[in-house]
Amino acid sequence: MTKETSEHFHHVNNMIASWFFGPRAENKEFVKEFYNNVIDLQAEGRMSYFDSADPKFITKQMHNSKEFKDNMEYLRSQLNKLLEKLNERTVPFWSPRYMGHMVTETTMPSNLGYIAALQYNQNNIATEGAPLTTMLEIGVGNQLCEMLGFNPANLNINLDNIDKEDENTYNFGSQEIQSWGHITCDGSVANLESIWAARNLKFYPLSLSLAIEEGQLSFIGKNFSIELANGSVKLFKDCTTWELLNLRPTTVLDIPERLYQKYGITSQFLQASLKDYIIQTVGKDYLEQKFGIMKPSLYFASSTHHYSWPKGCAIVGIGSGNLKSVPVDYAARLDINELDKVLAKCVRNKQAVYAVVAIMGSTEQGACDPLTDIVVLRERYQRRYGLSFVIHADAAWGGYFRTMLIEP
Repeated sequence: MTKETSEHFHHVNNMIASWFFGPRAENKEFVKEFYNNVIDLQAEGRMSYFDSADPKFITKQMHNSKEFKDNMEYLRSQLNKLLEKLNERTVPFWSPRYMGHMVTETTMPSNLGYIAALQYNQNNIATEGAPLTTMLEIGVGNQLCEMLGFNPANLNINLDNIDKEDENTYNFGSQEIQSWGHITCDGSVANLESIWAARNLKFYPLSLSLAIEEGQLSFIGKNFSIELANGSVKLFKDCTTWELLNLRPTTVLDIPERLYQKYGITSQFLQASLKDYIIQTVGKDYLEQKFGIMKPSLYFASSTHHYSWPKGCAIVGIGSGNLKSVPVDYAARLDINELDKVLAKCVRNKQAVYAVVAIMGSTEQGACDPLTDIVVLRERYQRRYGLSFVIHADAAWGGYFRTMLIEP
């Protein structure tokens, strides 16, 4: 190791040392300082709300009551018991002596952000219920995209400028395709969302077809055309069920914007027009029966897939049995030739495919499926056979490694 390399190594180690509590609680005093600061500033915010015009709801008389003291003593006792048991009977992920799992010590910034935001119990379902944390979540999603090497929207959201709502703060740029993200509680829920989205996307054209045939969108039937998976163009109302089930994902996603540009159909009107026909309302079984679909659409993933995939398929009504495992090669990567075989069978049987999952870092082997080969194979099946599907890159494991390969 050269002197320059050695110095760099020490500088990096010094920086990393400031991110963690430490295996021997070396940063204990800093953690106490920060935790105390969280409580002190939370208390200050509560006391200054409406300039202290409101009376105190918890009085000294309450503090001195037997009931209050008994409950506090019980809380203290139970908390101490919990902390003792946690020390005795939990896996020491924070220790370098323990290397038996991918889980490791959490960082100080993540712990502090979690503890601080927890005091405010915001609800990021809507900006009105969480004006600050909703925007911070959008900013974090943007940062994650940058860390993975995607081209995120040109947003400028951080704690230094969150109060300055100028045109640059929410500038989404002009690129055709931009990445974005949001926070889920774990990888299993992220996969579940993906399955839910792939299911909805697969049936969306069928719902639109019903709205044109039976509903408020009949006026577009005469001249609304769509590009099929093989590149040819056809009137939407004349498309077969097979063609509708196999529109390219990007083609389906572009439909609302095309309807707005061509007919002035707003998102609100489109949503209202589709409400009685979408899978969220009528369910998968209704749409399959309505269009005479006898064979269920399939999901494909390499045999090394995480257990959350069949679980997610069961939850959204696809059925865990319709998630099909594709054999892997000697490097534990999805065998592209085996995938080719099962897709060819789907073409012969006229059986649609929701998605193919590329595992980017399998849980047990750390193997990465050949994502580029899967994309090329999909393009061939679209052009030659009119079969299309979503491709999901499951990078819950390998995504972290990807961030280490990109300069900040």
